Amino acid sequence: MRGWSAVVAVTLGLTMLFPTAATAAPSDDAIPLDCRPYLVDATGLNAVDLVMGTITNVTKAKGLTAAGYNVADSLVYAWDSEKGGIAALGTGTYEFLGEVPGLPDEKWDGGEVDLEGVFWLLSSDSGAWAGVDLATLSVTSKGTSDLRVGDWAVRADYYGALFTVSEEAFSAFATASGIVSEVGASDGFDGVVTAAWSDATQFLYLLIDDSVLVQTEEESSSVLPMAKLSAKAPTDGAWCHEGVLLSEWGDAPDSYRTSLASKGARHSVLEIAGNRAPLMLGEMLTIEPKGLLLDTDEDDGIASTLRVSATDPLSVDVIVTNTSSTDATLTAWLDVGASGKFAKEPDVKVAIPAESGTRIYQIALPAPKKDTWLRLRVAEGKGATTPYGAARGGEVEDWRVLAEESAPALEVTSAEFEDTELHVTLTNTGNAPLSPVVDAEGLCAPFTGERVLASGTSASASCSFEPPPGGTPVLITAADGDVVASSVLLVWGTAEDDAASPAPAPTESAEPDDEADHTPWLPFAIVGGGVALLALASVVAKRAARSDAADDSED
Repeated sequence: MRGWSAVVAVTLGLTMLFPTAATAAPSDDAIPLDCRPYLVDATGLNAVDLVMGTITNVTKAKGLTAAGYNVADSLVYAWDSEKGGIAALGTGTYEFLGEVPGLPDEKWDGGEVDLEGVFWLLSSDSGAWAGVDLATLSVTSKGTSDLRVGDWAVRADYYGALFTVSEEAFSAFATASGIVSEVGASDGFDGVVTAAWSDATQFLYLLIDDSVLVQTEEESSSVLPMAKLSAKAPTDGAWCHEGVLLSEWGDAPDSYRTSLASKGARHSVLEIAGNRAPLMLGEMLTIEPKGLLLDTDEDDGIASTLRVSATDPLSVDVIVTNTSSTDATLTAWLDVGASGKFAKEPDVKVAIPAESGTRIYQIALPAPKKDTWLRLRVAEGKGATTPYGAARGGEVEDWRVLAEESAPALEVTSAEFEDTELHVTLTNTGNAPLSPVVDAEGLCAPFTGERVLASGTSASASCSFEPPPGGTPVLITAADGDVVASSVLLVWGTAEDDAASPAPAPTESAEPDDEADHTPWLPFAIVGGGVALLALASVVAKRAARSDAADDSED
């Protein structure tokens, strides 16, 4: 087994016994139990939801203490302290099987049934233990150890041992030898183990001091609070060794509260057949024992990867299945500012009617400016009211939202200078809103001040000034945060002498006719996010006719 390190306690007074010929099988009236976690308390046998911390009575009985699930017949066997013997419990059925000859007189409060049908009893008071063959109600072995815990559990990945956790260590009890070995360190906890459950994924779940459910993992030495349990004098836990906790978790980075350590979003799956549940996102649900933090699970609540423009609201089609008889609620959280955290209140709430089948619900969210995360949760009743914590039924899915890179662009789509009037039309040809639009040189007063250009919109303005004969550039800029767009407009003045002050013709392939419009293609820069792009703005500048006399020439 992984992690076995040192023997910390050797059983004292080990006695090997042999079963008698007696039989003690339950009657045919016993109704088998589902493979789920169970808890015995003062009311009897209860099914327990380890995710939510809720219990539901299955069979009423009194005086039950140590208990274990027998996979051979799907019944829970328990020590009946009032009758001084072993009882078999099914769904709504109780049968006292009898006393156990030769069993030490101890306060048995911990129990588990191994794969061979031996009921292992443990006393947290004295450390005494004993194995009882359920087929014959005879003691197979007994002894004492230094274990002072209230329960232990079979683990599916290791045959021949029972596992438990104390305040100091993860421990394994070898059923063949009675030796207790330390298999790993424990983060520790304050209190006494009342009940223990182990699932097929190697997690141990403990009930501490009758009220706090924790999830423990030997590999990471973690002991993490999971839920508060409300039970009446709980005494022991039982679960089939092949059981898997029916839970569903998110997979966003843990800053969004995904793992149990951060009290992450988790759902108790109430029922599942294959990969389908009555209430789920999409049409498939994947059972998960913990938050993955890798965005690797098989989410299908949304049909495709989310890509969104930085300027457009995010519209998402969410697939929800509800074939249950209970109304549910879909809630959504979007980290619009890409801060690494969701707000506490949901951005969207949608009612999901009972028995509504599989439908598509369109939700609208603000447009994120950067890559970010979306969390979707569907749960019974009013649903999950926060982006973290436990919820009953349903599912949580985390989706990466990829914001298309802002591509700001400001283009002079029309410019005409006549006499001293400059008439300009600007168009925002990018996908980011631009504000303010200004004439950087301060030549055109109408451009000064606040003006917002949405993507795909245009604005026109006129201004009066006297450009020099050789022409002057007018730099027009607009910005939205750190995203900047600009366009350079070249304005012509009146030339005193063509030879002395020739009108420049950037990128022209030929000199225009005297009467023709001067239409050069002028470069301008678009700068944003550290990336500079070069584009061309079409600028139309009216050029006046020239006479043969230099002093009659004007623009």
